[in-house]
Amino acid sequence: MAATTAGRGTRCADEDRGRPGGATPRRSQADQRLDHCVNRWNKTLEGTGLPHRLRLPELAFNRRVGAFAAIEASPDGGKLSAEEWEQREGEWLPTDVDKTNVRSLMPPVLGRGKIAAWIAPPRHGISHGINGKPFDYDYVHLS
Repeated sequence: MAATTAGRGTRCADEDRGRPGGATPRRSQADQRLDHCVNRWNKTLEGTGLPHRLRLPELAFNRRVGAFAAIEASPDGGKLSAEEWEQREGEWLPTDVDKTNVRSLMPPVLGRGKIAAWIAPPRHGISHGINGKPFDYDYVHLS
């Protein structure tokens, strides 16, 4: 299966402006870099034999500001009614249950000189901190 991120355009906006469905405005370098990264990850997934592929949602998906603020759109850019969006939102975005699960996996570690298991240790080992300071250096002073 070929990796693709084609279609990260503005399908909803194109329809609103009377453009043909395939016409998209010029894409930014940031979008091009995102596509490149997604394609690289998909090649990695393909190389491992996993069937899963990543894809970027259309620009109108889950927007709350700008030109798409008034549009409810699916990840593929299809327009949705407000009712359909409410019914399907949990299929595409994290639910409260999902968020609680992630928080349970990432408990804060606040002790001086301690590091959370979900954060990679410093490259130079546990004995070196930022700018050559000891790892347990008191970087933040709260009064």
